[in-house]
Amino acid sequence: MAESKRDVRIDVFKGLCIFFMVLGHAWAPFVLYIYLFHMPAFLVASGYTYNGEKEKYFHYILKKVKILLLPFFVINMLYIILSEVLQRVGLYETVMGDVTYSTAEKLKMLFTSGSVTELGGVTWFLPVLFLSNIIYKTIEIIGNALTRWFIPILSILCFLSGWIFIKNDICQEYYLDLSLFAVGFFAFGRWLASNKILENKIEDRVMLIISIAVTYFFGSFYYETLPMNWPSRSFDNSLFIVIVSVIFPMYCCWKLAETLAAIESLKRIFSFIGKRTYSILILHFAAFKIEFLLLWIVGAADISYLQELTPRDDGGIWWLLFSCGAILICVLISRLAEKTRVTNYLVNAKG
Repeated sequence: MAESKRDVRIDVFKGLCIFFMVLGHAWAPFVLYIYLFHMPAFLVASGYTYNGEKEKYFHYILKKVKILLLPFFVINMLYIILSEVLQRVGLYETVMGDVTYSTAEKLKMLFTSGSVTELGGVTWFLPVLFLSNIIYKTIEIIGNALTRWFIPILSILCFLSGWIFIKNDICQEYYLDLSLFAVGFFAFGRWLASNKILENKIEDRVMLIISIAVTYFFGSFYYETLPMNWPSRSFDNSLFIVIVSVIFPMYCCWKLAETLAAIESLKRIFSFIGKRTYSILILHFAAFKIEFLLLWIVGAADISYLQELTPRDDGGIWWLLFSCGAILICVLISRLAEKTRVTNYLVNAKG
């Protein structure tokens, strides 16, 4: 999408979603609400901003390899190298805990099945986003060659196939099951954009009231544990419940993004964050570690805290402080990385 046509509301929406993701990993008290929708929301946003319909097929694939798939391998390899260095200097157990796999085993799992490292835990989303983009592009080509009705039909079939695979532990290598399931949300975002549903065809007041009520019901009464966990394939309810409990909270988030986009100061903050979702995604676990180290240095935490991957659920507002601190660290690293082409690619998948 050309910069002149960029919808700032999408950047704010993505900024909110990545902020909520970090809050969820910091055990915010409303974590159940966050896990209702935050990962599907990124897929819907990706479909909403999709502009590959005029690109040649293999050019599109190569572009997505460069900005999604290759960075997935590179960042996880760098984290594996960091783990090896920590082991060689005798600090691994202090910083990461017990050694579970050797460096060779980690590399083998990365390249044979897409298994991610501890610090790169959320990078599983990159191959899922890559495959869902490519699958949708393939569906689009088939639909354009035959009939446009094939696009929604094949998208729904992929979505349902992914669900069946997830529930039956099939095709988990390189997250093919999750990617097929993700196609449904990607296609939904594409449908919203192409038909201008959010702009023209929804009665905002009624939809917002319903969405708030449904979100409150699922977040406060229906779910007692995390509603869904994509990498562990934890979807414990029917597909209908999953769809309903995603769409309405996501609409609430969208309306919040629209509200923030109308407030200049908040628009600048969250749109800025929304343009750096990649760096926050790959770095925020490492940023948590940096915060734990700083707390230990000033005597505010014992050294065992360094072994944690995410903040402990200690109550108070620590979840908010850790989250804001982690995002700030990620943003600073992201800005510094822009200085050279190599670091900009490694940290921001650009250049």
